[in-house]
Amino acid sequence: MCLAPKPNQAARVRHDAGFALVFVLVGLAMLAIVLSTVTQRLYLPQVTFAKLRSQIQSELAWEAAHLRALPLIAGSLNATRSQNSDARVPLNGAPFVLGKEHSDLALSVQDVGGLVDLNAASEGLVRELFLKLAPSSGITAVNELLALRAEQPIRAPETLLAALGFEGQELAKAMRLTTVRSGSATLNPATVSTELVSLFGYQTPEAFERAEPDFFRTSRIRILRVERWEE
Repeated sequence: MCLAPKPNQAARVRHDAGFALVFVLVGLAMLAIVLSTVTQRLYLPQVTFAKLRSQIQSELAWEAAHLRALPLIAGSLNATRSQNSDARVPLNGAPFVLGKEHSDLALSVQDVGGLVDLNAASEGLVRELFLKLAPSSGITAVNELLALRAEQPIRAPETLLAALGFEGQELAKAMRLTTVRSGSATLNPATVSTELVSLFGYQTPEAFERAEPDFFRTSRIRILRVERWEE
């Protein structure tokens, strides 16, 4: 003899089954969240470590290249002082590669005497530079610069150039072509920046000097700017 479940019992069975299903689904969802979090925590340190290792290797390569470049720079200085044209590395900001072991790392060495000194450069040189960099606002920037440096020496060129209206690529180029450390009103023809020569519209430093002799004067190389060359 088979007894059919009472209506209340059948409803209770369905209710219990539904609750169990919900419980299982919630458990699976929580498990998925936990697994996802654990996976991320395991993966992210690996990514971070890989980036850190790459950065450290890059910095070590740069330091090694920098140290190796120092005697070459010294040789170039001696060659320049003795009027020997066979300088071992360029001192005008042109990029060069040290050797096979540093084939992916190029350096540039720039004598600051080949840059425009914002504190000391002649008004004519500063005016021409600013007009080349920013044709629309160059005159205003020159006048503001001359007024500012008459009051006190410029010590933070990037802040000053930004305040004068240079931004983005203009600011980056202005930073590469200027200094506050040469103390010279003119440019050193032996080490004038190749980028500066190009900006003024000349193919060679010699052509630049012939066209603008007032912008040049041979001076002693005292301070160098060594940088990692970036395209």
